[in-house]
Amino acid sequence: MKSIIYTPIKGFTHQVLIDEVGNFVYRQFLDLGIEPKLAEETVYSMGSMILSAFQKNTVEHMIALYVQQPETDNTDRNASIEGMANEYSCFVIDAVNEAIIDSPLPDKVDHSQLVKIINNSGEFFFNKICELKDVS
Repeated sequence: MKSIIYTPIKGFTHQVLIDEVGNFVYRQFLDLGIEPKLAEETVYSMGSMILSAFQKNTVEHMIALYVQQPETDNTDRNASIEGMANEYSCFVIDAVNEAIIDSPLPDKVDHSQLVKIINNSGEFFFNKICELKDVS
């Protein structure tokens, strides 16, 4: 039996995805008036947590597998991608939440604003993964 190796999808490697989420969250922090140094430290912590979750769950490999694996039906493929997006968005939400909790931000920023950033990060990542529906 022949093994198939799926190469990572350009723009969807662990590092690229973490950089995009990090930039998104960083901009949200700055929009709230959070000092850049604190924003950077929190985003760095978040990135480390996301990387750990991604590596543990072989996210880069699974993305490549789902996208490059031949599907007979585009509907099934898109449903698989949305399922992946839902699952992997949880990793991002958990990491952003944990990074915020471990930082001085809860004492400096309104709780509802932090919850909004956490939720927005998950939605941002979900939409990023759903871009794979257009990749053939």
